[in-house]
Amino acid sequence: MNRVWNGVFDLPRSSLSPISPLARILVFALFCLVFSACSVGDFLGAYFNTYYNAQRAFTEAEEEVWNQPELKQQGSGRNYLAPFNVSQNAKTKFASVIEKGSKLLEYHPESKLVDDALLMIGKSFFYQSDYPQAERKFKELIDGYPESDLVLEARMLMAYSFYRKGDRAMAVTYAIALLEDAKKEGEDDVIAYTSFLLAQQDVEDKNYNLALGHFLDAADNAPTREQRAYAFLNAAEMYNKMEDYAKAEDAYARATSQSPNYLGEYKGEIGVARMLSKQGKYEESLELLEDLREDTNNKEFYGEIELEIANIYRDRGTLADAVEQYRYVDTAYARTEFSANSYYQLGLLYENVVGLYDSARVAYTKGRTEAGQNSTVAPLLTRRADYMIKHAAFSAEIRKMDSLRIYWLTPRDTVAPAVDSTAQDTSGGKKVGVADSAKAKVPQLPPLPLDSVLTRMASAKSELATLFYTGIGRTDSALYWYRNLITDHPKNPLVPRAIFSIAQIYRQDSTVARSAVDSLYHQLVDQYPQTQYAAEARRELGMAAAITSPDTAEMLYHQAERAMLAGRNENAIDTLMIIVQAYPTSPFAPRAEYAVGWLYEQVLEQPDSAIANYQRLRAKHPSSTYAASVQPKLVEVEMKIKAAADSAARKAAADSVALNAVRDSVAHKGVRDSVDHRAVADSAGRKQVAPPDSLQDQVIEDEPPPSAPTEGAPTDADSTEIGRRRPPPPNQERRNLE
Repeated sequence: MNRVWNGVFDLPRSSLSPISPLARILVFALFCLVFSACSVGDFLGAYFNTYYNAQRAFTEAEEEVWNQPELKQQGSGRNYLAPFNVSQNAKTKFASVIEKGSKLLEYHPESKLVDDALLMIGKSFFYQSDYPQAERKFKELIDGYPESDLVLEARMLMAYSFYRKGDRAMAVTYAIALLEDAKKEGEDDVIAYTSFLLAQQDVEDKNYNLALGHFLDAADNAPTREQRAYAFLNAAEMYNKMEDYAKAEDAYARATSQSPNYLGEYKGEIGVARMLSKQGKYEESLELLEDLREDTNNKEFYGEIELEIANIYRDRGTLADAVEQYRYVDTAYARTEFSANSYYQLGLLYENVVGLYDSARVAYTKGRTEAGQNSTVAPLLTRRADYMIKHAAFSAEIRKMDSLRIYWLTPRDTVAPAVDSTAQDTSGGKKVGVADSAKAKVPQLPPLPLDSVLTRMASAKSELATLFYTGIGRTDSALYWYRNLITDHPKNPLVPRAIFSIAQIYRQDSTVARSAVDSLYHQLVDQYPQTQYAAEARRELGMAAAITSPDTAEMLYHQAERAMLAGRNENAIDTLMIIVQAYPTSPFAPRAEYAVGWLYEQVLEQPDSAIANYQRLRAKHPSSTYAASVQPKLVEVEMKIKAAADSAARKAAADSVALNAVRDSVAHKGVRDSVDHRAVADSAGRKQVAPPDSLQDQVIEDEPPPSAPTEGAPTDADSTEIGRRRPPPPNQERRNLE
């Protein structure tokens, strides 16, 4: 029985094929019928119904996984490195596979189908990204059935499980051993899949030469034309990264010839066009791209073709044509990956070729709005836009601080006559400016003192230099700003960092002698021995580390930090103030002053005390980074105080003007009343004065009695206002005349 079993069931099987186990079942069923060695009904119930249903569910679920549109679009065949988006329907089928396979393992552990069941269960977990469970089942197969022809596939999937869960080192170690065994046994498909895994790891480590070898191995051993084309495409990209454009062109052409569909052919042909352009064969490249554009099969890639045409214009130096073509792509293929890529390339052109950083910032920023959530270029656009925004901010800060510096260093005439804007032009009735020598011009001081201006300018230069060095990637610009910082701000604490950065840039430049680098290191050791950069310079020069005695100020500062962490804020302030008062020249003095202000501001909520400490910090240590960090806060407070004082002064001035106006009005009214009253008195006096003698009797006879005054004559009320100016009564006047 065992001999027959072994002879029938140990048939050759493709290690990646799920069909052979079914054939084994059918053969075994026929054996049972012929020899009556077992119950056919029992066999079909225990094996066929369970295993066959599990295998059918697994096949359907696996096909659904690999038929995902995003995986099909890769044109890579079955790529176990690709992300799986398993639908709920497929998950249900995988769950059924795990359930039925587990029953077979439980009730028929001696069955020759156990290794098949273990592999199906392990792969069901693998597709659902449950890698620990998948590894457990693969290991059961590998350890329990070492002679199974499924072991190599299980080992290959074990390596992929290690990689996908993040254990890259274990994945590489496992895959290298597997590749050697697969080559010995001539398992081409396992060789190909393992080579893809190792190549991916080398690409991530930027070992492009090693990755190239693995991709070429995969191309030679891959089981399908689609996978071979995919391997050649990746090999071409490795040649491209190593700047071997002729071999890259050849690899792209081989990918085109291997591809079984138009997608692979297009990828190979556009790759050839790119490599022709990089070899300076612009006309050949443009001709190939125009042929691709005329092929309607490539309609979905027209945006990419137009973008490549723009890139060729850029590469051959016709920048105006390139900009126009990029803008065409932006408009014609808006809200697509092609548009986002076009904005990115346009930004690079402005940034690296033309040197227009503001235009580059606009292009990168617009590109971010074009990129979708899954865009591969979106992170690049975001990073470059951030660099350009920072560049604009640092540059603006330098310009602003430089204008304030010039203001402080330029002599000012403080006695120049001011302009009296209240003067009236009597000819036209409009206000005109007239020099008023009695008013002295009051200069408006800038919001920052000169020390703070210089500190902030130095900080902005340092940040801009670092941005060019570590972000934008322009070491020439970085060197310019580092040197500018050293020359214009020699006493700033950022100078040692600038010197060290210049040394690092020189180290990466093969044209710069090592002696120039060492000279900068010696400068750090000699002039800035207490800095961390000097310590690093000593290490680079092979010098012994500097021996330093314990710093009491540093010890006290750490003691204060421990008190802060324990919530003993008053004790911390007392300790920090000891540093401020007893060690004013220590590097920890400005830190301590800042820490006191911070405690008052953030913990104890005493803003007045915080501001007082910040002001002392600025006065004592104006060039420190801590003073620079609190300067905006102080400026804000001081501007509020100044605004309040100005408001009070304006109100007092307005009140004074209003009071003077009232006084002037009253005075003018009194003058007018006096003049009016004189006029009335003079009129009444002229009317009642005794006429000449010839008319005297007539006037006396015609004069009415006092009780009935003549019309127009002053009344008693008038006499009250006029007072002494009232003419005397007629009878009294007669006696005076007599």
